[in-house]
Amino acid sequence: MRTVIDKANPNPAHKALSDLNIPVITMNIDGLHQRSGSRDEDVIEIHGNIQRVSCPKCKDSFHFSVTMKSILCPKCKKTVLEPQVVLYGDPIPRLGEALELIKHMDTLIIVGTSFYTSTAHYIKDAAESIGISVHTINEKAETVLPALLKELYKGEI
Repeated sequence: MRTVIDKANPNPAHKALSDLNIPVITMNIDGLHQRSGSRDEDVIEIHGNIQRVSCPKCKDSFHFSVTMKSILCPKCKKTVLEPQVVLYGDPIPRLGEALELIKHMDTLIIVGTSFYTSTAHYIKDAAESIGISVHTINEKAETVLPALLKELYKGEI
């Protein structure tokens, strides 16, 4: 999976968001928003990021590349490293941060979700419950999202 992610490139939708410094809440673990130019502080990776692994015993975090040498923690040498991603059934540590962010929005744009996960529904429902306008884009996001942003931002991109 990591090899496929490393070969992926940001598309025009990622770039349009980064060009406007738009805060992003993403369920993707691929880091493409940051690779497109979004600042770390503007991206809430609600399901984590595959770039990092951690040791459940000593709690240290490492770049994924350490797993090329060994899947054991380089510090304690005994514990298998775990990816820093949220899997089905796991708690979502950054959900509160995401919900706090949407409180300050007037528009939420949801891109590329099937709504099969409860996380996507929860964020959408929370936004709608406080009167935030919600746009959903599930097809051709690389062209539809930049066009929508151009409309919303009156040509700033």
